[in-house]
Amino acid sequence: AADVAVLLDLDSAGMYFNYHPLNLLQGSSVELAMKMQMFWKDYRNIECVTLGSSMLLDAVIDTTITSFRTLNMGVTLADMYLFKYVVSRYILRYAEKIKVLVIELAPGLLFRQETDFFYFVRLFSPGLIYDELHLSHETKDIVATLSQEYSYPRDQFAQNYVEDTFLLPSMSWGDAYVGVDISKMPYDSPELEENLEMLDSLRAEAERRDVKLILAITPRNPDFAQTESFGFFGPKRSVAKKIIAKLEKDGYYIFDENKFGEHDYTSRMAYDSNHLSYLGAKQFSSRLDSLLKTLK
Repeated sequence: AADVAVLLDLDSAGMYFNYHPLNLLQGSSVELAMKMQMFWKDYRNIECVTLGSSMLLDAVIDTTITSFRTLNMGVTLADMYLFKYVVSRYILRYAEKIKVLVIELAPGLLFRQETDFFYFVRLFSPGLIYDELHLSHETKDIVATLSQEYSYPRDQFAQNYVEDTFLLPSMSWGDAYVGVDISKMPYDSPELEENLEMLDSLRAEAERRDVKLILAITPRNPDFAQTESFGFFGPKRSVAKKIIAKLEKDGYYIFDENKFGEHDYTSRMAYDSNHLSYLGAKQFSSRLDSLLKTLK
């Protein structure tokens, strides 16, 4: 971490991505930069923000949400470390009209450590590090203005988006393939405990601002019900059930469109085993909007 200073130009206000060959999360870094830019473009008016990995990023068409002025700040591979950071440092602090946060509940991504993702996207974002030192209510307008001057390379994306969107074409659910070792994801994992504590502290912070928090589970391939795993990222289905039950018992509202595979998202609505296509996103967004209307 000693050469962090070398990577940084301190005149980097509002510049949330800078290409670096050591950044293995280039696609996520570009998405995060674009989302930060969108946040600053409209931060005075935003009422609802959705935060998640690519699974929620691809599921919410924010321009079709009518209940609240909504911004989808999902980022590929993002996890609780990023959500907590963005919510605490930006959304609750500067979005004066914020009423609702929709946070993705992806049980498998609750086994992450900071060094799995967040450490790197922060390290390679000059703007985030600049803001940690200089962003305040006095400087926010300057940062917001400067942030609009950059354009970020869409060709760095890790996903095959429909042009000028963060939505995916229609393919199919495909095979229910598990990408992690689910035997290493027990319910008593210290990582899981830490992630759930971060979620609790995020909720407490939101409640102090009178902001409602909804957890959202996106649909996965229904064939995962024939495997031991909740989905591509794990964990075992039995562990996922315990996590979801605990959060419900703790009073979280869970918008569950996966229902352990008992959902009505057809294969045409899917891009692959864990991502919706734009057709699935239309259904997901319209149901989320109906739920949000009940909070009015």
